[in-house]
Amino acid sequence: MNIQQIIDATKYNIPFQLKMQQCNIISVLCGDRRNVFAFWPTGFGKSALYMIPPLLLDEVEYLNSIKYLLVRLWLIEVISGSGQET
Repeated sequence: MNIQQIIDATKYNIPFQLKMQQCNIISVLCGDRRNVFAFWPTGFGKSALYMIPPLLLDEVEYLNSIKYLLVRLWLIEVISGSGQET
């Protein structure tokens, strides 16, 4: 079972599919619990790496914080394209 299948099976509604590189890093963060450095261009999806591991590790205190909620709402807006200039 890969990370995307695990995320899909959780109670959290993640409104996008992860890239292979994101899945690889999340696997290392959650499985091996090692530090990871991701050097990716703007818009590649680094923010997901801050949001998804706590979901998978069930860190309730982090999930209930206002900061998390604001970041998640912002990410959904960016992914849906409503935050782009025309």
